[in-house]
Amino acid sequence: MARPQRYPHRIEFWTTPQQYDALQLLTADQLTDTATQMRQALSCYLRSLGINTAPRPAQAMNGQEQTNHGI
Repeated sequence: MARPQRYPHRIEFWTTPQQYDALQLLTADQLTDTATQMRQALSCYLRSLGINTAPRPAQAMNGQEQTNHGI
């Protein structure tokens, strides 16, 4: 029996050399990786089309939940 793939779907896109060079510059400092930049770009693109992406849960700060106390 075959082992299930971690990422069974593949997304392919075409870009200009200038856009590819810009992506390489964004990830050259290694503060973020290419996958993170691609997720952010896809999210921005979908929002520009009026498609809301699923919100991510808030991350805990120092082991405590973030709360909004208002003003």
